[in-house]
Amino acid sequence: MALQAGHVWHPRQTAEQIFLTAPVDLCCGEPDSQSTQELISAVGLADVICTSYVLHENEASLCSRPASCTQQSQLLLGGALPVLFRAARAGAAVLFLDATHRLWPALAATAAASVPYEEDGDGFDMLVPQGLNAH
Repeated sequence: MALQAGHVWHPRQTAEQIFLTAPVDLCCGEPDSQSTQELISAVGLADVICTSYVLHENEASLCSRPASCTQQSQLLLGGALPVLFRAARAGAAVLFLDATHRLWPALAATAAASVPYEEDGDGFDMLVPQGLNAH
């Protein structure tokens, strides 16, 4: 697939610049697990990180309410998501494509809790599309 993508995007992008990573266990947040270590390594090098249809499918395993959460309405997602947010380098695009919008607030809260905003510009900008196709 990298060869095909390199052919389509040549000369701006060659096959050597394209890395496709096999799926990892999104529900595993254990820092020493092989899945988490592979995720950290791949995400730290990526310009674009994309998750497709995994939030709602793994909702029961990802949902957690840490003791530090003072508002009952603020649900934080666990598993590998906090690790993903911390591993993403500045300027990387992290895309979540899902069948429902139900977990967007929890996803935003998880990103904010994982990488606190600092005055020097660290943190995340979030765009949630509006309209007919943005359920």
